[in-house]
This record gives sequence, structure tokens and C-alpha cells, in this order.
Amino acid sequence: MELPAMNPLSSLLLTLILSLSHGISGVAEGEPPPLARDRLGPIYDQDYHLYVRARFEDLKRMRPNLPSPSEILEDFSIHRLLAAKAEVQFASWEKLPEVRWGLWGLECGESENRLIEEVLRPAEDPSPEEIERYYREHRANFARVGSFSIRRVFFDATRCEAESCRKDLERKARETLAKMLGDKKPGDGEVPLEDFLAAATWATGSPTSAFQVSGPHSLGKLSRALEEAAMALEPGEVSDVIPTKFGFHILRLETKEAPRLLSLEEAAPSILETLKYRKTHDNLIGLRARLRASETLKVRGDTLAAFVASATMEGVNDAAPLGEAGPLKIAFKDLRDLLKIRPLGVIDDEQPRERLLETYRTHLVERVLLPELIRQDAARQGFTSDATYEQRYRMDRLALLGKLLFQHELKTRIAALPPISATEVREYYEAHLEDFKTKPQYILREIAVQPRDATRPSEMEFALREAEEKALQALVEIQAGTPEEEVVRKWSKGEETSRGGVTPPLIVGSRYPKPIWDTILALPVGTWTPRPFRHLGRVVAAKVVEANGPDQRSLSGSSAEITVNLHLRRQVEEKARLRGELLRESGLEDASIGAVRMLMPDDYLR
Repeated sequence: MELPAMNPLSSLLLTLILSLSHGISGVAEGEPPPLARDRLGPIYDQDYHLYVRARFEDLKRMRPNLPSPSEILEDFSIHRLLAAKAEVQFASWEKLPEVRWGLWGLECGESENRLIEEVLRPAEDPSPEEIERYYREHRANFARVGSFSIRRVFFDATRCEAESCRKDLERKARETLAKMLGDKKPGDGEVPLEDFLAAATWATGSPTSAFQVSGPHSLGKLSRALEEAAMALEPGEVSDVIPTKFGFHILRLETKEAPRLLSLEEAAPSILETLKYRKTHDNLIGLRARLRASETLKVRGDTLAAFVASATMEGVNDAAPLGEAGPLKIAFKDLRDLLKIRPLGVIDDEQPRERLLETYRTHLVERVLLPELIRQDAARQGFTSDATYEQRYRMDRLALLGKLLFQHELKTRIAALPPISATEVREYYEAHLEDFKTKPQYILREIAVQPRDATRPSEMEFALREAEEKALQALVEIQAGTPEEEVVRKWSKGEETSRGGVTPPLIVGSRYPKPIWDTILALPVGTWTPRPFRHLGRVVAAKVVEANGPDQRSLSGSSAEITVNLHLRRQVEEKARLRGELLRESGLEDASIGAVRMLMPDDYLR
């Protein structure tokens, strides 16, 4: 494929990337000082803004846990360093499909942007009457229901079957809240994030990553109790303990927007952009239709059919032509390389041949030939050589090359690591024995006495005491030699009678709350609980029939899981090590001096 010349070592690009005295933006004298500096030069406001724009899709996927401005500056410095290295060795890099097609895609994208801004976007704004009419017709679209985002600590009570269990959880939640607040009261000023996270990890044993930002949640999506508590806070404040049927919650509010209807004045800017976007979109659809019908766009139907038949066969008919977009010629290998980095998606091989061919034809036209014709149109009108295009494309290029080279270096390092040895697996196993134990299971025999009916609380208490006496009498009968199954049938009601009171294997922690399990776990096999206990409105006496585990899983049975864990840990460690080395090599300094001038990434993604 004859891709357009990319001039990888152009003097302008090298001046912008490798200069030791100027940033990419070329800020004039008198402008604010740079945000930071590294060995390749100063980093200006415009560098930061263009870099965030170039990484828009990556950052959008990270929401709501976006990197800080300082972290983005660090990424910029690393990617600028790697991009400079890539430029020096571009002769080898340009052969990689992800680089060749990636840079071409950046050119096409920025070309379309410039056409939209200068040609397709209507020159005149919609009139005030058009804006007001749109507001009246779409009034519901400007009702803001309200939203909030939070961090949350949750104490799960869904497995509690006794009130004492819930009380224990609520007591733990209140202890956690007290650690967070110190001398404050709930909703009484901002609580530092580090205090919130420290108390959350102390209470739950989970890492701080378990308490990331959740939301934004629109009102009406979560329980009323959580929403009311969240909306009563200001950002940074922590709620009181919130009880729900599922457990107990502590919230730290991150952001909130109260419900309201936007006024015409408030809605006017977005309406103006919507109306202009509609006209722009219509113009773009018209442009694409004209180019699609152009004689400069050609698809070779016969060779496309051959391509579909041999799409997975490397080296077959690599030079066979598939289509043209003006001077650009697309061959078998070109489309095959593109499909590796921009796949079609799930293809049903059993669909009719004509439909399969149409799927590939659409991909070829819409993803390759039309974007290239749009790029050529923008070039003919001079938009690919103006300053706006140049600045955007250079930063797009820097971000792409930096990202690809980082990934390439990381893969190379990981591939060079020695295989996980049997010694490492064994050492990990021995250091984490508790992680490789099966959960203990108990089989119990239960006598469950149903108390007589009662309506008032005082009557219910007397009824339960009477049931306790009956349960004790049942145990006396067993001690006197009466068969246990006979005693169960005599005193119990419900499922216990059909199975002689014998339960299926119970995982420790299920069926009963922790205090009851603590009593059961202290019993030898064949022993009844010393006293009956109350559970779900009945009085129960339980005997340990069988206790299994916890069993230790063998090393051989755990080795595959351990190997995967060690590989993942290596990758994380190697990525952090590589990032640290490159950051030191870049020599980034003063990465926080301009933070007050930097937009948070979220400001670009609203």
C-alpha cells in the first residue's frame, strides 16, 4: 500500500520533540511559565491540553478513576522520551502494522476534524428563535434529576440470621466511622481521603483499591436511604452509618448535582452546539455520500471475494489489489494487517456468502477508502498543513508512538523473564497456605422446638423460655438412651423431622451467625451444644455429627493457579519498574508547579 509520506524525521517535528528550549506549543514570550520541565525541554499548558485530547479515549475508559494532572504530566514526559527514540529508529517502526496504520488513522481523523471545523460546520449560528423553539420542544431534556458519586464502605448483613449478628456489624461500622471522623461529627466538614481509606482498610482488610469512586449515580437508581444520605453531604464529607436491609453503609461524597430544570439561558449554549452539530453531521453525511459515489473510489469485487476466501492465509496473494481511493491502492496484505488491529468483530461464517462479502466491502469502504478520500480532500484545501492540524497531529503522534513503544518494551521485558520455577511456586504456596485451604464443612443434627403462638413481646419471651425447657428435656431423653431420631421427630417441626434432624454439609459461617458458630466449632464430634440457642424464632439444640476440614489443597493441585498469580504479579511489578526507570531517564522536574492551571481530565469528559 502506498501510504502518504509521513516525514518521520522532519525538522519541524524534531524541533518540537527534541528541542531543549521550547515546548510543543511554542508559547510566546510573556505567556505563563511552563507546567514542568524534563530533559527534552519545558512542558507548557498547551502541551498538556493537547496530550489529554490525544488520550481522550483511553482516559474515558478509566472513568471515574482518572489519573491526576501530575500523573498525566509524568505519562507525557515518558511518552515524549519514547516518541523521540521511535523517531530516531523509525525505519524499523514503520513496518509494524500498528504504527503504520495507527499514524495513517491519526492523519485521517485530524483531517476530518479540520474539514468539520472550517467547511462542514455552519458559519452562522442558529437564531435566538430557533434556540428558544428547540428549548420548548425538548424541555424534558433539560431536567436534571440530580446525581452524586461516592466512595463506600459496606458491612454485609445478608448472611446474618440473628439480630445479634446485625448488632455486631453495626457496632463495627460505628467504630470504623469514629476512626474516620476523629473529633468531627458526620457531615461536619471534609474528611481527608487518607483517613477514610485507612479506616476502611482497617475495618474490612481490603486494599484501598476496593474503595474507588462509584458513580455518578442518577437519583432514583440506588436505595432512598443512600441517596438521601449522599445528597445531604457536601463533597469530602462522610455520612453517618446508614442501615439498610442488606447491611450498613458509610459514604464519602465525592461530587453531587442537585435536581433542577435548566433555564433557557443556561441551556442555550448546549442547544446552540446541538443545532450546529446536527447541521454539521448532515453536511458530513453529504460529503461522505458524494465521495462514496466518486469515480476515485473503487472496490475490486472479484479480488475481494478471493480475499474473504483466504483472509486467514498469510502470504497468499499479498499484492492482489482490493480497492482504490485516488492514488491510494489497497492490497490483500494491507487489509489483512488492518484487520489485526481493527477487527470486524464477531463474524458468522455460516451467513450467506453475499452477506459476508458485503460485510467486508462495507469495512473496506467505510474504514479505509472513505477516510482516505476525506484526508485527500482536506489536503487539497490546505487544512493538513495549517498550524492547528500540525499541532494536533504532532501530539497524537507523540502519544501513539510513546504508548506503542512502552507496550513493546514491556512485552519484551516480560518475555525475557525466566519461567516461573517450581521453587517459586513452592515458596508462594508455603507462604500463603491459608489461601489454599478448603472451607471447613460441618454436618449437624438439630432439634428445633417451635414456641407456642404469641402476639405481644412479653408473651413471646415466655413462649421462647418454655421452648428452651422443652429442648433441654429433649436432651435429657437422649442422655437416657432414647434414639436421637425419635427425639427429633417428637420435639421438632418442619424439615428437621424428615431427615432426622441431620443437615446437609454446612460451610462454616452459613446458616448460623458467628457467635453460634464459635460455640459449634469448640465442640468435639458427637457432642451437643451445652445449651439450646435461639435462631429464627425457634429454639435449637445442635450436635456435631461430622466435621470436615479445612483441608489443605495440595501443591500439585494449586500450582497452575499459583503460576498465573505469579505471572500477573511479575507483569505489574515489571510495568512499575519500567515506568520508574523511564521517568528517571526523562528527568521530569516540578511536575506539580502548574497543577493549579491544569484542567482535570474529567473536565474534558463531561
